[in-house]
Amino acid sequence: MTRLSICFVAMVMALGLALPSLAQNPPQEVLRATHGDWEVRCIDGTDVCAMSQFGSTAAGERALLVTVQRISGVTADNGITIPGAMTVQAPLGILLPYGIRLKVDADPVVPLPLNRCLPVGCVSQAPMREEEVAKMKAGSTAVFGFFLDKEVIVNISLRGFTKAYNSLTPVNANNQ
Repeated sequence: MTRLSICFVAMVMALGLALPSLAQNPPQEVLRATHGDWEVRCIDGTDVCAMSQFGSTAAGERALLVTVQRISGVTADNGITIPGAMTVQAPLGILLPYGIRLKVDADPVVPLPLNRCLPVGCVSQAPMREEEVAKMKAGSTAVFGFFLDKEVIVNISLRGFTKAYNSLTPVNANNQ
């Protein structure tokens, strides 16, 4: 298993995302802060935190959950440091080959492949290189798209992203 894969397993465990071993006694999550449109939630009594925001369709239906966590001790195979990780949870029933698409302001569309589907929805987990974190910090809107019967577009506000991201203590993937 690569260091990046280990990081994602650690992040999923830290966020308590539907792992069978944690199902009986899931860690308690507490709201620590709100920065703009982002909430910072932490596992009670720890500095293991992630920032998140729900996104809604134009019709006002909740359709997506975006979570970002700072990490340390992770490098890609090409040696580039990975300072963050994004998890996007979309509803069940999405067209798997299309995955999820992300566009920050006028930047090109970036595909986010789906990693797995759980009873609560389908999940895409992606590393965030320094340049991707910088784009999110400088941006105003992240537009996510996926297909159900038709394409669903969800806007996520980046208002407060920088302050929320900077408030997170990086989780050391080597200690998980």
